Amino acid sequence: MKLSEITPEAVRDEVLEAILGHLQGYTVPLMSMGGDPRGVGVPSIDEARQSTLGFDVRAVAHYALTGGWIMPGEVEDRGEDGGVSSPDRARELAASFAWDALTQVVCALYAAPLGEVPVPLDADADPETAWGVVLLACVGRQHLAQGEAISAAQLAVLGGVSVARVHQLAQAGEIDRAKHSGIKPESARRWLSARGVAGA
Repeated sequence: MKLSEITPEAVRDEVLEAILGHLQGYTVPLMSMGGDPRGVGVPSIDEARQSTLGFDVRAVAHYALTGGWIMPGEVEDRGEDGGVSSPDRARELAASFAWDALTQVVCALYAAPLGEVPVPLDADADPETAWGVVLLACVGRQHLAQGEAISAAQLAVLGGVSVARVHQLAQAGEIDRAKHSGIKPESARRWLSARGVAGA
């Protein structure tokens, strides 16, 4: 699946349905004998869409797609500069907001105690699913915002190519490998910018 094929709303619904399914599984054993078949306190998908978590998933997917950030209540992105004069500062702020939201989403989705996220976050990300693509793109954007190397899988998702293609480009010297592993952030940014990737 390619990043360009997803929408923030579809990712939000996919993730919320998974979380609601987990909640249903946990709450059914708590029901009384004649209890509500929905379980104890499990919200509907419509209620979940209106929640903070619903906003966070949609905003994280938006960040994965654009590198920009939307604030609660906003329909449109503030743009790459986020209303901040320096593009680097705007990227840094968007990355910070995205990381906080991503942490909340990952903890809810994987039933981890709040703040105890698996590291690396995208270790089990499946690039064939919308959520896996969003997770790879977000973590990749985070690494770039912090001036860190990006993995071949992260760069592939952001650039809309296969991991094999990223390895071919590195072998051909079109992108530079980092000392220990991955792709150098400057090289990844340059390559993504040349491809017209938003927020690179």
